[in-house]
Amino acid sequence: MKYIESMSKDDLELLLSKHNGPCMSIFMPTHFTGPDIRQDPIRLKNILHQAEQKIIESGLYSPKVKEILLKPIMNLIEQEQFWRFQSKGLAIFVSQDIFEYFRLPFKTEELVVITNNFHIKPLLPLFRGDGKFYLLAISLNLVRFFECTHYTVKQIYLEGMPLNLDDALKYDDESGKPTFSHSFSPHGGSGGSTGLVHGQILGSDTDYEKKEILNFFQRVNDSLHIVLKNQKSPLLLATVDRNFPIYKEANSYPYMIDEIIHGNPDTLTEHQLHDKGWKIVNPLFKQTEKNFIERFNQLSNVNNEAKWISYELEEIIPASYYGQVEALFIAENEQQWGKFDPDTNVIHLHQEERTGDQDLLDLAAVNTYTNGGNVYVVSRQQVPGTKQIAALFRYPSAIRTTITIR
Repeated sequence: MKYIESMSKDDLELLLSKHNGPCMSIFMPTHFTGPDIRQDPIRLKNILHQAEQKIIESGLYSPKVKEILLKPIMNLIEQEQFWRFQSKGLAIFVSQDIFEYFRLPFKTEELVVITNNFHIKPLLPLFRGDGKFYLLAISLNLVRFFECTHYTVKQIYLEGMPLNLDDALKYDDESGKPTFSHSFSPHGGSGGSTGLVHGQILGSDTDYEKKEILNFFQRVNDSLHIVLKNQKSPLLLATVDRNFPIYKEANSYPYMIDEIIHGNPDTLTEHQLHDKGWKIVNPLFKQTEKNFIERFNQLSNVNNEAKWISYELEEIIPASYYGQVEALFIAENEQQWGKFDPDTNVIHLHQEERTGDQDLLDLAAVNTYTNGGNVYVVSRQQVPGTKQIAALFRYPSAIRTTITIR
Protein backbone atom coordinates (compact mmCIF):
# COMPACT_ATOMS: atom_id res chain seq x y z
CA MET A 1 0.00 0.00 0.00
CA LYS A 2 1.23 3.46 -0.81
CA TYR A 3 -0.29 6.91 -1.06
CA ILE A 4 1.29 9.00 -3.78
CA GLU A 5 0.73 12.71 -4.29
CA SER A 6 1.98 12.77 -7.86
CA MET A 7 1.89 9.91 -10.30
CA SER A 8 4.82 8.78 -12.43
CA LYS A 9 4.89 6.71 -15.61
CA ASP A 10 6.26 3.83 -13.53
CA ASP A 11 3.18 4.02 -11.29
CA LEU A 12 0.90 3.92 -14.33
CA GLU A 13 2.76 0.97 -15.84
CA LEU A 14 2.46 -0.88 -12.52
CA LEU A 15 -1.32 -0.49 -12.72
CA LEU A 16 -1.29 -1.66 -16.33
CA SER A 17 0.58 -4.86 -15.48
CA LYS A 18 -1.25 -8.11 -14.79
CA HIS A 19 -2.80 -8.43 -11.33
CA ASN A 20 -4.61 -11.13 -9.40
CA GLY A 21 -8.14 -10.02 -10.28
CA PRO A 22 -10.73 -8.81 -9.83
CA CYS A 23 -9.38 -5.26 -10.04
CA MET A 24 -11.44 -2.45 -8.50
CA SER A 25 -10.85 1.15 -9.58
CA ILE A 26 -12.52 4.06 -7.77
CA PHE A 27 -12.46 7.73 -8.75
CA MET A 28 -14.02 10.65 -6.91
CA PRO A 29 -13.66 14.43 -6.54
CA THR A 30 -12.18 15.66 -3.25
CA HIS A 31 -11.65 18.99 -1.50
CA PHE A 32 -8.75 20.56 0.37
CA THR A 33 -10.56 23.58 1.85
CA GLY A 34 -14.03 24.40 3.12
CA PRO A 35 -16.85 22.40 4.70
CA ASP A 36 -16.91 19.86 1.83
CA ILE A 37 -13.85 18.21 3.37
CA ARG A 38 -16.16 16.59 5.95
CA GLN A 39 -18.40 15.22 3.19
CA ASP A 40 -15.62 13.46 1.24
CA PRO A 41 -15.38 10.35 3.49
CA ILE A 42 -19.19 10.06 3.33
CA ARG A 43 -19.03 10.19 -0.48
CA LEU A 44 -16.40 7.45 -0.55
CA LYS A 45 -18.53 5.35 1.80
CA ASN A 46 -21.46 5.68 -0.62
CA ILE A 47 -19.22 4.71 -3.56
CA LEU A 48 -17.99 1.72 -1.60
CA HIS A 49 -21.61 0.66 -1.11
CA GLN A 50 -22.07 0.78 -4.91
CA ALA A 51 -18.96 -1.36 -5.29
CA GLU A 52 -20.29 -3.90 -2.79
CA GLN A 53 -23.56 -4.13 -4.71
CA LYS A 54 -21.66 -4.75 -7.96
CA ILE A 55 -19.64 -7.51 -6.33
CA ILE A 56 -22.75 -9.19 -4.92
CA GLU A 57 -24.78 -8.88 -8.13
CA SER A 58 -21.98 -10.36 -10.25
CA GLY A 59 -22.05 -13.59 -8.29
CA LEU A 60 -18.46 -14.23 -9.37
CA TYR A 61 -16.53 -13.50 -6.20
CA SER A 62 -16.21 -15.28 -2.87
CA PRO A 63 -16.80 -13.53 0.48
CA LYS A 64 -13.04 -13.60 1.02
CA VAL A 65 -12.37 -11.70 -2.23
CA LYS A 66 -15.11 -9.23 -1.34
CA GLU A 67 -13.43 -8.55 2.01
CA ILE A 68 -10.01 -8.12 0.36
CA LEU A 69 -11.42 -5.46 -1.95
CA LEU A 70 -13.59 -3.54 0.51
CA LYS A 71 -11.82 -3.70 3.89
CA PRO A 72 -8.75 -1.52 3.11
CA ILE A 73 -10.98 1.23 1.73
CA MET A 74 -13.25 1.10 4.76
CA ASN A 75 -10.18 1.52 6.94
CA LEU A 76 -9.19 4.50 4.81
CA ILE A 77 -12.57 6.14 5.28
CA GLU A 78 -12.06 6.10 9.04
CA GLN A 79 -8.65 7.82 8.96
CA GLU A 80 -9.36 11.43 9.83
CA GLN A 81 -5.78 12.52 9.12
CA PHE A 82 -6.00 11.16 5.58
CA TRP A 83 -8.83 13.52 4.64
CA ARG A 84 -7.00 16.64 5.82
CA PHE A 85 -4.46 16.47 3.01
CA GLN A 86 -6.36 16.02 -0.23
CA SER A 87 -6.24 17.62 -3.65
CA LYS A 88 -8.96 17.93 -6.32
CA GLY A 89 -9.44 14.23 -6.99
CA LEU A 90 -8.71 10.79 -5.59
CA ALA A 91 -8.03 7.51 -7.40
CA ILE A 92 -8.00 4.17 -5.55
CA PHE A 93 -6.92 0.80 -6.93
CA VAL A 94 -7.44 -2.51 -5.14
CA SER A 95 -6.93 -6.13 -6.14
CA GLN A 96 -5.81 -9.22 -4.27
CA ASP A 97 -2.17 -8.16 -4.69
CA ILE A 98 -2.22 -4.36 -4.73
CA PHE A 99 -3.72 -1.43 -2.83
CA GLU A 100 -2.67 2.02 -3.99
CA TYR A 101 -4.26 5.45 -4.01
CA PHE A 102 -3.27 8.76 -5.57
CA ARG A 103 -4.11 12.40 -5.13
CA LEU A 104 -5.12 13.88 -8.48
CA PRO A 105 -4.56 17.54 -9.34
CA PHE A 106 -7.87 17.70 -11.25
CA LYS A 107 -11.47 16.75 -10.52
CA THR A 108 -12.90 13.45 -11.71
CA GLU A 109 -16.46 12.20 -11.78
CA GLU A 110 -17.48 9.52 -9.30
CA LEU A 111 -16.85 6.13 -10.88
CA VAL A 112 -16.32 2.57 -9.71
CA VAL A 113 -15.20 -0.15 -12.14
CA ILE A 114 -14.66 -3.80 -11.26
CA THR A 115 -13.15 -5.93 -14.01
CA ASN A 116 -10.07 -8.01 -14.78
CA ASN A 117 -7.86 -4.93 -15.24
CA PHE A 118 -7.56 -1.53 -13.61
CA HIS A 119 -9.47 1.30 -15.28
CA ILE A 120 -6.95 4.06 -16.03
CA LYS A 121 -8.58 6.38 -18.59
CA PRO A 122 -9.34 9.11 -15.99
CA LEU A 123 -5.59 9.21 -15.20
CA LEU A 124 -4.47 9.88 -18.77
CA PRO A 125 -4.66 13.71 -18.54
CA LEU A 126 -1.54 13.28 -16.39
CA PHE A 127 0.25 11.76 -19.39
CA ARG A 128 -1.57 13.34 -22.31
CA GLY A 129 0.17 13.64 -25.63
CA ASP A 130 3.83 14.63 -25.43
CA GLY A 131 3.32 16.32 -22.07
CA LYS A 132 6.72 15.41 -20.61
CA PHE A 133 9.54 17.93 -20.47
CA TYR A 134 12.88 18.25 -18.71
CA LEU A 135 13.97 21.27 -16.73
CA LEU A 136 17.57 22.10 -15.90
CA ALA A 137 18.00 24.79 -13.25
CA ILE A 138 21.66 25.74 -13.42
CA SER A 139 23.71 28.45 -11.77
CA LEU A 140 27.38 28.52 -10.87
CA ASN A 141 26.40 27.56 -7.33
CA LEU A 142 23.82 24.83 -7.85
CA VAL A 143 22.56 22.35 -10.47
CA ARG A 144 19.09 20.77 -10.29
CA PHE A 145 17.50 18.55 -12.93
CA PHE A 146 13.78 17.71 -13.12
CA GLU A 147 11.45 15.51 -15.13
CA CYS A 148 8.08 17.23 -15.46
CA THR A 149 4.60 16.89 -16.88
CA HIS A 150 1.70 19.32 -16.74
CA TYR A 151 0.86 18.21 -13.21
CA THR A 152 4.04 16.69 -11.82
CA VAL A 153 7.65 17.57 -11.10
CA LYS A 154 10.29 15.08 -9.95
CA GLN A 155 13.94 15.88 -9.25
CA ILE A 156 16.43 13.45 -10.76
CA TYR A 157 19.79 12.93 -9.10
CA LEU A 158 22.51 11.73 -11.48
CA GLU A 159 25.63 10.07 -10.21
CA GLY A 160 28.70 11.95 -11.37
CA MET A 161 26.93 15.18 -12.28
CA PRO A 162 28.73 18.17 -10.74
CA LEU A 163 26.68 20.00 -8.16
CA ASN A 164 28.22 23.41 -8.86
CA LEU A 165 31.19 25.08 -10.55
CA ASP A 166 33.62 24.31 -7.71
CA ASP A 167 32.63 20.65 -7.89
CA ALA A 168 33.31 20.47 -11.63
CA LEU A 169 36.77 22.01 -11.33
CA LYS A 170 38.15 19.64 -8.70
CA TYR A 171 40.88 17.33 -9.95
CA ASP A 172 42.37 14.25 -8.43
CA ASP A 173 45.98 15.03 -7.53
CA GLU A 174 47.27 11.62 -8.62
CA SER A 175 45.31 10.87 -11.79
CA GLY A 176 44.84 14.40 -13.04
CA LYS A 177 41.24 13.48 -13.86
CA PRO A 178 38.26 15.37 -12.50
CA THR A 179 36.59 13.99 -9.40
CA PHE A 180 33.13 15.10 -8.35
CA SER A 181 32.70 15.96 -4.71
CA HIS A 182 29.19 15.49 -3.30
CA SER A 183 29.71 17.39 -0.08
CA PHE A 184 27.22 20.02 -1.19
CA SER A 185 23.63 19.14 -0.36
CA PRO A 186 21.25 19.06 -3.33
CA HIS A 187 18.80 21.02 -1.23
CA GLY A 188 21.06 24.02 -1.09
CA GLY A 189 22.88 23.59 2.22
CA SER A 190 26.55 22.88 2.73
CA GLY A 191 27.44 19.36 3.77
CA GLY A 192 31.19 19.76 3.86
CA SER A 193 34.06 22.10 3.07
CA THR A 194 32.96 22.98 -0.45
CA GLY A 195 32.86 26.75 -0.67
CA LEU A 196 30.33 28.59 -2.81
CA VAL A 197 32.55 31.41 -3.96
CA HIS A 198 31.16 31.96 -7.44
CA GLY A 199 28.48 34.57 -7.93
CA GLN A 200 25.78 34.43 -10.53
CA ILE A 201 27.55 37.10 -12.60
CA LEU A 202 31.30 37.02 -13.02
CA GLY A 203 33.42 39.94 -11.96
CA SER A 204 35.13 40.14 -15.34
CA ASP A 205 34.86 38.55 -18.79
CA THR A 206 38.22 36.78 -18.98
CA ASP A 207 38.69 33.88 -21.39
CA TYR A 208 39.80 31.74 -18.48
CA GLU A 209 36.57 32.29 -16.56
CA LYS A 210 34.48 31.48 -19.61
CA LYS A 211 36.45 28.29 -20.17
CA GLU A 212 35.82 27.31 -16.56
CA ILE A 213 32.09 27.77 -17.01
CA LEU A 214 32.06 26.02 -20.39
CA ASN A 215 33.93 23.07 -18.87
CA PHE A 216 31.40 22.96 -16.03
CA PHE A 217 28.45 23.04 -18.45
CA GLN A 218 30.01 20.35 -20.65
CA ARG A 219 30.26 18.04 -17.65
CA VAL A 220 26.63 18.70 -16.80
CA ASN A 221 25.65 18.02 -20.43
CA ASP A 222 27.61 14.75 -20.42
CA SER A 223 25.80 13.61 -17.26
CA LEU A 224 22.38 14.42 -18.72
CA HIS A 225 23.12 12.24 -21.73
CA ILE A 226 22.40 9.16 -19.61
CA VAL A 227 18.76 10.25 -19.28
CA LEU A 228 18.26 12.16 -22.53
CA LYS A 229 19.99 9.95 -25.11
CA ASN A 230 16.78 8.28 -26.35
CA GLN A 231 14.37 11.12 -25.59
CA LYS A 232 12.63 13.71 -27.74
CA SER A 233 10.97 15.73 -24.97
CA PRO A 234 11.87 19.42 -24.66
CA LEU A 235 14.70 20.48 -22.38
CA LEU A 236 14.15 23.87 -20.75
CA LEU A 237 16.82 25.86 -18.93
CA ALA A 238 16.42 28.10 -15.92
CA THR A 239 19.48 30.32 -15.66
CA VAL A 240 20.69 33.90 -15.87
CA ASP A 241 20.85 35.35 -19.38
CA ARG A 242 24.62 35.55 -19.31
CA ASN A 243 25.03 31.77 -18.84
CA PHE A 244 22.61 30.65 -21.54
CA PRO A 245 24.81 31.13 -24.65
CA ILE A 246 27.65 29.30 -22.90
CA TYR A 247 25.39 26.36 -22.10
CA LYS A 248 24.14 26.33 -25.71
CA GLU A 249 27.75 25.84 -26.79
CA ALA A 250 28.12 22.91 -24.38
CA ASN A 251 24.76 21.33 -25.18
CA SER A 252 24.46 18.22 -27.36
CA TYR A 253 20.74 17.51 -26.84
CA PRO A 254 18.86 18.48 -30.03
CA TYR A 255 15.55 19.21 -28.30
CA MET A 256 16.68 22.01 -26.00
CA ILE A 257 14.46 25.04 -26.57
CA ASP A 258 15.69 28.60 -26.93
CA GLU A 259 13.37 30.24 -24.42
CA ILE A 260 14.53 30.11 -20.79
CA ILE A 261 13.31 30.85 -17.29
CA HIS A 262 15.19 34.08 -16.64
CA GLY A 263 16.95 35.04 -13.43
CA ASN A 264 18.78 33.23 -10.66
CA PRO A 265 17.11 29.77 -10.37
CA ASP A 266 18.57 29.24 -6.89
CA THR A 267 15.88 31.56 -5.48
CA LEU A 268 13.02 29.41 -6.87
CA THR A 269 11.50 26.25 -5.42
CA GLU A 270 10.94 23.24 -7.66
CA HIS A 271 7.22 24.07 -7.83
CA GLN A 272 7.91 27.67 -8.82
CA LEU A 273 10.28 26.44 -11.51
CA HIS A 274 7.67 23.96 -12.72
CA ASP A 275 4.94 26.61 -12.93
CA LYS A 276 7.16 28.97 -14.91
CA GLY A 277 8.39 26.12 -17.11
CA TRP A 278 4.90 24.87 -17.96
CA LYS A 279 3.88 28.31 -19.20
CA ILE A 280 6.77 28.14 -21.67
CA VAL A 281 6.37 24.56 -22.93
CA ASN A 282 2.56 24.33 -22.93
CA PRO A 283 2.22 26.17 -26.28
CA LEU A 284 4.62 23.62 -27.80
CA PHE A 285 2.42 20.73 -26.67
CA LYS A 286 -0.72 22.54 -27.77
CA GLN A 287 0.85 22.89 -31.21
CA THR A 288 1.46 19.12 -31.37
CA GLU A 289 -2.19 18.47 -30.55
CA LYS A 290 -3.26 21.13 -33.05
CA ASN A 291 -1.14 19.48 -35.75
CA PHE A 292 -2.91 16.15 -35.16
CA ILE A 293 -6.31 17.83 -35.41
CA GLU A 294 -5.30 19.58 -38.63
CA ARG A 295 -4.27 16.20 -40.09
CA PHE A 296 -7.65 14.79 -39.08
CA ASN A 297 -9.42 17.66 -40.84
CA GLN A 298 -7.34 17.30 -43.99
CA LEU A 299 -7.85 13.55 -44.18
CA SER A 300 -11.58 13.80 -43.46
CA ASN A 301 -11.97 15.92 -46.61
CA VAL A 302 -10.33 13.39 -48.91
CA ASN A 303 -11.07 9.81 -49.94
CA ASN A 304 -10.39 7.73 -46.81
CA GLU A 305 -10.44 4.33 -48.46
CA ALA A 306 -6.88 3.77 -47.25
CA LYS A 307 -8.15 4.31 -43.69
CA TRP A 308 -5.69 6.82 -42.26
CA ILE A 309 -8.34 7.95 -39.75
CA SER A 310 -11.33 6.37 -38.09
CA TYR A 311 -14.16 7.18 -35.71
CA GLU A 312 -15.34 3.56 -35.40
CA LEU A 313 -14.58 1.25 -32.48
CA GLU A 314 -14.51 -1.83 -34.72
CA GLU A 315 -11.52 -0.31 -36.53
CA ILE A 316 -9.83 1.56 -33.68
CA ILE A 317 -9.79 -1.23 -31.06
CA PRO A 318 -7.81 -3.76 -33.15
CA ALA A 319 -5.60 -1.00 -34.58
CA SER A 320 -4.69 0.13 -31.06
CA TYR A 321 -4.04 -3.50 -30.06
CA TYR A 322 -1.55 -3.93 -32.92
CA GLY A 323 0.19 -0.58 -32.32
CA GLN A 324 -1.14 1.23 -35.39
CA VAL A 325 -2.61 4.29 -33.63
CA GLU A 326 -0.45 7.41 -33.69
CA ALA A 327 -2.94 9.76 -32.02
CA LEU A 328 -6.14 8.92 -30.16
CA PHE A 329 -8.80 11.37 -29.00
CA ILE A 330 -11.35 10.14 -26.46
CA ALA A 331 -14.32 11.91 -24.89
CA GLU A 332 -13.77 12.36 -21.16
CA ASN A 333 -16.28 11.05 -18.61
CA GLU A 334 -17.81 8.66 -21.16
CA GLN A 335 -17.70 4.88 -21.26
CA GLN A 336 -18.52 2.24 -23.86
CA TRP A 337 -18.97 -1.08 -22.10
CA GLY A 338 -18.28 -4.35 -23.83
CA LYS A 339 -15.66 -6.99 -24.58
CA PHE A 340 -12.94 -7.45 -27.18
CA ASP A 341 -11.51 -10.85 -28.08
CA PRO A 342 -8.21 -10.38 -29.97
CA ASP A 343 -8.12 -14.06 -30.91
CA THR A 344 -11.38 -13.91 -32.85
CA ASN A 345 -11.38 -10.16 -33.55
CA VAL A 346 -14.90 -9.87 -32.18
CA ILE A 347 -16.23 -6.89 -30.23
CA HIS A 348 -19.38 -7.11 -28.14
CA LEU A 349 -20.93 -3.72 -27.36
CA HIS A 350 -23.39 -3.38 -24.49
CA GLN A 351 -25.64 -0.41 -23.85
CA GLU A 352 -25.23 -0.93 -20.09
CA GLU A 353 -22.34 -2.38 -18.10
CA ARG A 354 -22.44 -6.15 -17.65
CA THR A 355 -20.42 -8.45 -15.45
CA GLY A 356 -16.97 -8.96 -16.96
CA ASP A 357 -17.23 -5.90 -19.23
CA GLN A 358 -14.54 -3.30 -19.62
CA ASP A 359 -14.70 0.22 -20.94
CA LEU A 360 -13.60 -0.19 -24.56
CA LEU A 361 -12.56 3.47 -24.67
CA ASP A 362 -10.21 2.72 -21.78
CA LEU A 363 -8.92 -0.34 -23.66
CA ALA A 364 -8.14 1.74 -26.75
CA ALA A 365 -6.36 4.33 -24.58
CA VAL A 366 -4.27 1.70 -22.77
CA ASN A 367 -3.29 -0.02 -26.01
CA THR A 368 -2.36 3.26 -27.68
CA TYR A 369 -0.36 4.51 -24.70
CA THR A 370 1.58 1.28 -24.18
CA ASN A 371 2.41 1.13 -27.90
CA GLY A 372 3.90 4.64 -27.85
CA GLY A 373 0.97 6.57 -29.32
CA ASN A 374 -0.38 9.93 -28.17
CA VAL A 375 -3.60 9.89 -26.13
CA TYR A 376 -5.79 12.97 -25.60
CA VAL A 377 -8.70 12.70 -23.17
CA VAL A 378 -10.79 15.80 -23.95
CA SER A 379 -14.38 17.00 -24.02
CA ARG A 380 -16.54 15.46 -26.75
CA GLN A 381 -16.59 18.85 -28.52
CA GLN A 382 -12.80 18.65 -28.83
CA VAL A 383 -12.76 15.15 -30.31
CA PRO A 384 -12.37 15.42 -34.12
CA GLY A 385 -15.81 15.01 -35.63
CA THR A 386 -17.30 15.54 -32.12
CA LYS A 387 -17.44 11.75 -31.81
CA GLN A 388 -16.88 9.56 -28.79
CA ILE A 389 -13.51 8.44 -30.16
CA ALA A 390 -11.23 9.28 -33.09
CA ALA A 391 -7.93 7.75 -34.20
CA LEU A 392 -5.15 8.79 -36.55
CA PHE A 393 -3.18 5.78 -37.78
CA ARG A 394 0.56 5.47 -38.28
CA TYR A 395 -0.11 3.67 -41.54
CA PRO A 396 -3.33 2.76 -43.35
CA SER A 397 -5.40 0.27 -41.42
CA ALA A 398 -7.29 -2.56 -43.08
CA ILE A 399 -8.23 -4.33 -39.85
CA ARG A 400 -11.89 -4.59 -38.89
CA THR A 401 -13.58 -6.61 -36.21
CA THR A 402 -16.90 -8.37 -36.13
CA ILE A 403 -19.14 -6.30 -33.89
CA THR A 404 -22.28 -7.25 -31.99
CA ILE A 405 -24.54 -4.76 -30.20
CA ARG A 406 -26.84 -5.86 -27.38
